[in-house]
Amino acid sequence: MQIQVTIYPSHFAQEPTSETYLHDAAASFANELSATLKSKFPTAAIEIDIKPVSDDGMDGGCHCADQPTQDDCQAVYDRIFNEGAFWPEITG
Repeated sequence: MQIQVTIYPSHFAQEPTSETYLHDAAASFANELSATLKSKFPTAAIEIDIKPVSDDGMDGGCHCADQPTQDDCQAVYDRIFNEGAFWPEITG
């Protein structure tokens, strides 16, 4: 099984911030998502693609090829979003 995830970091912020910060936030999310997917799908080949901050593709966030994996991705995204982990300068 192969899992392909695409992350669009331009949609991670609700207020303007640096491209470096947005990319670092996307990388942090990718690391946590990778660990989550590996625990649920131990034999899967996982490929996570972080798009450049200027890429407005899709409708933002993370996108996977199949719905069950998308649900897992969205759950991690929502949990991290709700904890405010990506926006310390905005939420804290």
